[in-house]
Amino acid sequence: MSSFKYTDRLKFEKLFDMGGGYVLWFSNRTFRDFFISTVEIDIYDGSIADNSLSKANLLRAFWEKADDKQITVVNRELLKIWVDATQEKSESDLSLYDECVLINNKLSGMMLVKNISALRSIDADESLDTIIADIKHNIENNKPELTLDRLHNYLVNYGRKLCDKHGIRYSSNNTLNTLFGLYNKWLHDHELLESNMSSKIIGSIVKLFDDFNYVRNNESAAHPNPLLNKIESMFIVDTICSIIEFINKIEDVLSDTAKTTTEDDDPLPF
Repeated sequence: MSSFKYTDRLKFEKLFDMGGGYVLWFSNRTFRDFFISTVEIDIYDGSIADNSLSKANLLRAFWEKADDKQITVVNRELLKIWVDATQEKSESDLSLYDECVLINNKLSGMMLVKNISALRSIDADESLDTIIADIKHNIENNKPELTLDRLHNYLVNYGRKLCDKHGIRYSSNNTLNTLFGLYNKWLHDHELLESNMSSKIIGSIVKLFDDFNYVRNNESAAHPNPLLNKIESMFIVDTICSIIEFINKIEDVLSDTAKTTTEDDDPLPF
């Protein structure tokens, strides 16, 4: 199911001059060739919509049925064609173009970080809520390099709250990797992971987060540093969000188990 919003589609329709049933300057043949070369889809084979529809309606049907990855690729290439082929561009045209680029970047960014929803507040902490909002805002605007220091801040806060929750003693000056090293030891001591593989993966997080300390201090906006490139920044954000999602699931199971145990221990109501 596409995440491409109807209101955002209307802006693309205006830029691509789709009101009369056309899309830019494509003929039926070049429109088919464009889709085959871009996303390996024959737009006229009936799989998207009735092939008797206009090019504009075929593109609308594609936006409705395709996945976000396919849509962002097609939109990006159409935007390139518009820039290259439009000789006279008014200020309003350029403003609309910039808006469409931003919309497509947002769609692409949210697609790349699959577990962005793993970033969640704990104990209704407003400071964490603010950090999470900043991270999501930068991802939506295709600026993952600006999320790295905020994500590091989130992890330190998250690690402390995990330790607080389980009565794990730590110092206020403990580093990110130390906090999760303490959490990993607690998991190991209480034999809460069934698989040796899972235990090793959690253990490797300690070294991973030690490396993240370096990235935060030397390749993020935390200090006047040269910023890490977008591709690697997005990869780091996506990987860390996946790690957090796994830890969240562990914590959810522990909470459910504790709740069940408490209910079983409650005296009978009569």
